[in-house]
Parts: sequence; C-alpha cells; structure tokens
Amino acid sequence: RSAIGELWQHDSSIHAWWRAEAKQTLLLTVDDHSRKYIGATFVPTDTTWNHFEHFRRAFLRHGRPLALYTDGLALFGYQSSTDGGDPRSEFQRALTALGISHLVAPSPEAKGKIERRFGTFQKRLLALLAFEQITRYDAAQVVLDHEVERQNRTICRTTGLSPDEAWNKAQDEARDSLRPAPES
Repeated sequence: RSAIGELWQHDSSIHAWWRAEAKQTLLLTVDDHSRKYIGATFVPTDTTWNHFEHFRRAFLRHGRPLALYTDGLALFGYQSSTDGGDPRSEFQRALTALGISHLVAPSPEAKGKIERRFGTFQKRLLALLAFEQITRYDAAQVVLDHEVERQNRTICRTTGLSPDEAWNKAQDEARDSLRPAPES
C-alpha cells in the first residue's frame, strides 16, 4: 500500500509463549505500508472482546485504518465485508460501524507480512520470555512492548528504513489514510 493506514494486517497466534497450564494468545497488528507494529497484546483467549480491546487501544494511539486484513477465522468473518452485504460476524459489524473495510485473505501465504512476524516472535520472544522467567501476563506484556519498540526501530532490508522511519516519512509526505479514533 502507498499510505499508512490504508491497510492493517491482523492475526492471532495461540501458542505456549511461556510456561503455564494453558497456552496464551498473541494478538498482532501491522501497518501494511510501513511494516510498523500497530499493536501487540497477550490475552488468555482468542475472543471477539479481546480483539475489540486490542483495536480500541490501537485506534486511540494511531487512529482508524481504511481497511483491516485478516484470515477467514469464524471470529473475524469468513468472507470480506466490502460488498455492502450483511456482515457475518460481530467483528465485521463493529468494523462496518467504524467505517473500516474488512478484507479476508484467501490463504495464510496471502498474509505474509503478519505471518512472518509470528515466526520471528516464536523464535525471539520465546527466548526472551524464558530468559526472564515470565509466568504472568503483565510481565509478558512488558517484554512484548520492549520487543515491539525494538522491531519498529530495526532497519528493513527491503525498504532500507525502520518501520518507525517509514511511518514518519509517509506522514511527512502526506501519505496518511488514518482517521481519528471514534468517540468512546
């Protein structure tokens, strides 16, 4: 995409991120243009409400994107909701109310940017969480936030810019499609 906020890729990964009785879920959102991590949140379960809370924080921090790109998980809705038809999930109804188009990827490969980030996190973040002997969500979130900040400052081989630099450059060049956060 040619502007920030045109498309955000979003997904979740249920994984044993740290030692516990139950696996944890990582919610992750990336801006397609800049490759900037927009939001990263550890939650106990992959529920619509947890995704709503994740996006509320992202919207307050960055604004609303034009479109969101997910897989066809039933929680998200298995078909794109850009045709004006009746949204098929609570998630899609919320996006429609916020004026955000929902695009559904036809395959995991189609969401390469977000899928690669989960691969990176499953290598790097697992090691960091184990090293820090993390056993609680609040402590894991602190480690995750630091890693997201580091990743957003890391130079991308493709663009030659860090995601933060690409984001700022797009803003400086008026290539910003973000809209204000909704009223509470």
